[in-house]
Amino acid sequence: MAAGTTPTAKAKANGSKKSAGSPAKSKSKASAGKSPKTKAKAKAISSADGKPKPVRRPEIIPDLPPFEKVDTRLDLTEAEQRMALREYLFRFRAALSIPERSLPPVDDFDRPLTEASVRVFAGSMLELIREEIEHNGQLADKILHHREELRYYADLARFAAIYMGLEDSLGLRKPIGQERDGSLPVELDLSSRRSAASRLPSPIRVVQMLLALSERTLRTPAIRADLESQTEENVLRRQHLSAVKKETAAWETRKKKLDEASAKTKGAADSKAARANLASELREHQLRVVQLNVNLRADLSRRALRHESLGSDRDGRTYFVLSMRPVTHDGRPPIAWASGLLVWGKGDPGSQASDAVPSDMERWSHFGKSQSVKQLAKWVEWSWKKTIASVKTKNTKAGRAKLEVVIPSHKRARSSSSSALSVLSDNLLDDFEPQGYEPSPDMLDARAKDLVRRLHEVAEWLEVLEWKGMGEIV
Repeated sequence: MAAGTTPTAKAKANGSKKSAGSPAKSKSKASAGKSPKTKAKAKAISSADGKPKPVRRPEIIPDLPPFEKVDTRLDLTEAEQRMALREYLFRFRAALSIPERSLPPVDDFDRPLTEASVRVFAGSMLELIREEIEHNGQLADKILHHREELRYYADLARFAAIYMGLEDSLGLRKPIGQERDGSLPVELDLSSRRSAASRLPSPIRVVQMLLALSERTLRTPAIRADLESQTEENVLRRQHLSAVKKETAAWETRKKKLDEASAKTKGAADSKAARANLASELREHQLRVVQLNVNLRADLSRRALRHESLGSDRDGRTYFVLSMRPVTHDGRPPIAWASGLLVWGKGDPGSQASDAVPSDMERWSHFGKSQSVKQLAKWVEWSWKKTIASVKTKNTKAGRAKLEVVIPSHKRARSSSSSALSVLSDNLLDDFEPQGYEPSPDMLDARAKDLVRRLHEVAEWLEVLEWKGMGEIV
């Protein structure tokens, strides 16, 4: 027993071994007992410490729809003059007592105004001017005589002579515009009974003379009363609201019946047909509401104080649309320049291969399908967002440089005499931009949103025309 160990000592030794091994064993068990949620949290903390870069999604660039080139010889100035005359006649047709049938030919800018149209338009304008200056008996009688000439037998050459005779006494001013080199005035047909030696004014000059007369009529009581009247606009808005409520109530009644019929269907085929019928009826209802909105905008366009472009994109293209006519069941489809969206500027770079005109040369383009205009609106919105982001980055860098370098050590005194604003007139046009002016990002964003909104309105108008069978053939 001396060489051996006692049972009590052996037990103590075994107990000490167990005690020494227990911490590692408990640690292993604790590690194995962690939940997946705890592990994920620990992993997230580890990732946060490493600050991994967020994965950017690939940018989706909208496709630019093809630009349909307009086959015309008109430049921007000449086309805008035709637009101004068309919008004036469209806006004040009632005050001028011009029949509706006389307006559609004005939409074709590539055809000269006919002699009959010029006589009607000029005669109506002279009548408004004569009513204003009745106190001047001699001049009023002269205008009355000329109006009768235009009504019955005056040709374009005689119209030009009448205009020249009244230019000084009425203070008429033709818009500034130069004819292209080589544009010769049209001569009368030798077989005509009128003098073959007389020469007609060119179509551009005829438009300019009519514009001068139209500007003079803006001071007449009839036109001023039409401009100041707000009664018709209020009536139009109330009628539109009532029509939308009526259509919505009719659709709710119709939808209830369709839902009841769908609930009674048996079989997958019948249920699918009922859902398709419901979707079709819903689409018809939505288009009827869009038609009401389009017609309201068309009616209000006749009350607009002025006509202007829709806006410009980042590449400098300017977008136009002529005032729309209400879309009705018995209406006529729009023609020529009034049939869609007009664009002045560079063409589509992708169409250069099939277009004789280089894509970087300014020209007139046209969009006549709703889907193309929607696609164009997406591209314009995307392109403006890229431009605004670039401007913000540029301004931020420039602002930091100014903070570090350009801040003066003393405040400069400013007075109205030294300020550049003191030389500017108070009645400048709102869109006047001096040379070197750079709009702020907020200003660019507002312009971009306004253009996109108007493009969507044009798309809605074209969509309603297509629905009514009066749009372009796809």
